[in-house]
Amino acid sequence: MVKIIVDDAMFLDRTLLDELDIVLLRHGVYFDEEDVRDMDYKTFNDRLRKEKPSTSLLSQQKLENIYKNMDADEIISIHLSGGMSGTFNNAKKAAEKIKNKKIFVVNSLMTSSGEALLAMLLAKKAKEGMDFENLKNECNNIRNKINYFMILNDLQYLSRMGRLGKGKALIGSLMRIKPILIYNEEGKIIPFGKARTDMQVLNKIFTQDKQFDYILLN
Repeated sequence: MVKIIVDDAMFLDRTLLDELDIVLLRHGVYFDEEDVRDMDYKTFNDRLRKEKPSTSLLSQQKLENIYKNMDADEIISIHLSGGMSGTFNNAKKAAEKIKNKKIFVVNSLMTSSGEALLAMLLAKKAKEGMDFENLKNECNNIRNKINYFMILNDLQYLSRMGRLGKGKALIGSLMRIKPILIYNEEGKIIPFGKARTDMQVLNKIFTQDKQFDYILLN
């Protein structure tokens, strides 16, 4: 059976990972030099309000070692958007070094629940017996059916990352403006629109021209 790998820019709980036989690869996440990958969600979220974390890529060498040592000759390796991280490129370079296995590296063009859904659907098809070549084709088919929206209720994180000036963040918060963001065809985050209420958000999303099988809100 084809082995499905995904990185931790998305979240699936351990039960689902085990049920679908998905291998999870973990990036480094740090507050200063403290590794916080095993920190519980509440503690991490509380600290995130006061501190700015940093992350590290999955290196080419680490990925190459993972591919070499994996007990599978056919691998689909799914990664967060190449428009946001160098992990996808490192995975491609690592896969090219492995000559005795079939490895297809997927640029999900998303993160979070979009990347998770892509991994889940491919893993389900792999468990049902779909072969490597058909799974490669399914990657693009499924990815093109997913539209993933991010609705921001709190603008402070955009301000802290330098994506939005403090004045605009303050005005936006006072006016209760909710920016709506999407991933473009290069996997980069771009504005889609803005709204003040949840109903306005839904109206903007569900009245777009293009239709998708899966619409995700985060």
